[in-house]
Amino acid sequence: MYSSERQGPDLELGSYLFQLWLAGNGWVKRRVETVHFLGSGTLSRRVSVDFEIPESEYETPTPLPVPLALLEKRPLVDFDVFDEATNALPIFTRAENSFAAWSMLAAVAAVEIRDAEGLREGSAVEPAWEDLWLIASGDPQDALKVLDGFAESEDRLRRSLAESSFFDAVARTLATLFLLLVPVEGSPGQRRVIKFRYTLGLKRFGSGPERLCQAMGWMPAGFEFYVPAVGESESYHFELAAPTDLGVARSILRLKDPVTGREEIEGVSTGTRAHLYATGREPDVDGTALVWLQVSRSGLLRSGCVVAGMILAVLLFFYATGRLDRPPRDIQSAILLTLPALVATLVVRPGEHGLVTELLLGVRSAVALSGAVAYTAALLLGSGTRGEILFVAWKVLLGLSGLCFASLLLAFWMSKPRPSAAMIT
Repeated sequence: MYSSERQGPDLELGSYLFQLWLAGNGWVKRRVETVHFLGSGTLSRRVSVDFEIPESEYETPTPLPVPLALLEKRPLVDFDVFDEATNALPIFTRAENSFAAWSMLAAVAAVEIRDAEGLREGSAVEPAWEDLWLIASGDPQDALKVLDGFAESEDRLRRSLAESSFFDAVARTLATLFLLLVPVEGSPGQRRVIKFRYTLGLKRFGSGPERLCQAMGWMPAGFEFYVPAVGESESYHFELAAPTDLGVARSILRLKDPVTGREEIEGVSTGTRAHLYATGREPDVDGTALVWLQVSRSGLLRSGCVVAGMILAVLLFFYATGRLDRPPRDIQSAILLTLPALVATLVVRPGEHGLVTELLLGVRSAVALSGAVAYTAALLLGSGTRGEILFVAWKVLLGLSGLCFASLLLAFWMSKPRPSAAMIT
């Protein structure tokens, strides 16, 4: 039924699927997306769709193909779909999905041509079928090139479609995204919950200098998540869990409405979690979830500040009290300097999570450099270095230690938790 080997698209199937997609906020009650970071460059997205099997004026196939989500045309790893009882469910193959998208696009094109040309219902758009197939099934860039060529085409049919803003919006959506279609058993009105999960690459924004400041803990790191299904349910929820040693600094749901324009909804941040929420949106509203993660004060940052402060204080104590004028091979003083250096060595051990290791790279480097300064100072005292060489070297070490402590102190101050600008009611 859904094979692309057919002579042409199935306009009845396309009309049915398009009706469900267009009225998603009428039969999908609640959609919840949860994001977990797997490493420095990957994440897991889990989606729960709570819906009622819709009624339709069209003759529907059995089992019922239900469009559960719009997903980007990009590699998705570890893709699983399961029902309320955690039973695995099948999904449309790529060929079946392409055929369904082709049928939807052809059904929309037929209606648009009928309205634009004043032709009767069912007027053929067969001359454009091949191009519509390329738009629905091809690579996003190639598909958009075909669609953009409609406006410059000498064919009246393609120019008419190009002049339709509605067709253009639908075609661009199906060119860059694909509908996740899942065959579902049940009768109209029956409540179902379908869940799916997948792994994909992480999108982090920020220039080179910003990445440096993020690694030093001076500013939060920003991450972007495309959420095209905001308007396809009565309520939409986006939740994100930050890895250990990181916290949520801020979160925003940025919506794009073709009619009202852009809107930003401030999220609720509760320490290590972000919650974004929208309700009552139109089906053609999509958006982007923006989440900023910052270094947590507890853990490495707090310990690093204490250790770096201790090392700086000991160096200043030796310099200010004249202990550098003592006889050479001051073993006791060397031991005193070695103790905080040992603590610094223990503190800088990297964590298991790849993203945490990446975002704490600058903080760990500052702590490690502070420990190296203490080891070097202890070596100078233990080896009997004295005179002008010792004083000059000590001043250099004091400067490095001060920079490390100031860097960590700035990161500690910048990571101050900020109250959430919104509350869930």
